[in-house]
Amino acid sequence: MKKNRLWAIIGTIVVVAVIVIGGWLANNQHSNKATKSNNSQPTTQAALKPAYVKKTVRVTNRLWYIAGSIKKPNSGNGMEAYDFKKNGKVVIYNIPKFYSSKAAAKKAGNLNLSGTVNYTVSQNKKQQTVVKLKGKLSGIDFAQTLTLKKTVHGTNGKLQLTGYHVARDVDKDVTQAVFVRVK
Repeated sequence: MKKNRLWAIIGTIVVVAVIVIGGWLANNQHSNKATKSNNSQPTTQAALKPAYVKKTVRVTNRLWYIAGSIKKPNSGNGMEAYDFKKNGKVVIYNIPKFYSSKAAAKKAGNLNLSGTVNYTVSQNKKQQTVVKLKGKLSGIDFAQTLTLKKTVHGTNGKLQLTGYHVARDVDKDVTQAVFVRVK
């Protein structure tokens, strides 16, 4: 009888230990998953910071597009392509569709030059990153502000695009658009 009691006590201790250790492991795994998902958030937030945006738009031979959306880029309004330079200038083109590179658009004869203006990348009072473009296009004053909202990724045909959802302000007329480049 004493033997059975001893085994019952030992069995109870083992069961309690297994439950405690199992609970600790489950809690630890949950914490690791939460930490991993929180780690992806700063990456997205970092992509919205002015320094990152400024560095990213300056990649040579990369056109950035302003379009209605990735799937339906024209949205009845046409598109523009931007070629950002390191000297604070940006060359603006009218363009009918997304191209894999600036060279491909040029080869297709679809880089229709609109003009060159100045640009800056900064933060507004709401701590949002803004890209401001200002100058003259065809002799007419031009000012546009792109307020970055969140990142966006998608495909158009075989092209993979990445960039930002933006609020596009041209002469106090604000529209929603995407500001994207081919990966």
